[in-house]
Amino acid sequence: MTGPLTVRAAWAAEATQAARAVEQLPGWLGGTHMPRRPGWTCDTCPATDTPWPCSPALVRLSEHFVRDPAGLAAYLGALDAAAAVDRPDALRCELRRGRVR
Repeated sequence: MTGPLTVRAAWAAEATQAARAVEQLPGWLGGTHMPRRPGWTCDTCPATDTPWPCSPALVRLSEHFVRDPAGLAAYLGALDAAAAVDRPDALRCELRRGRVR
């Protein structure tokens, strides 16, 4: 059997996946429109409270995953997990506000 067997192991696996997802962002986004943590707002957009991912970040990520929309969804899910670690008091729907238009 593969995969986590306990809730604690599942959380640890999700945290590891989230950390890897965040580490890949600078290369994929060219160092701009990065999430400002722990609030998860865009570090480049003129409005300081622009939720991340902002439109330019979504465009770049979509270009990277152009042939793999399921991969993009999984990657954004991993980033949601990273945001949840940074903001444990926030609701998941609040963390996704940048993608819900």
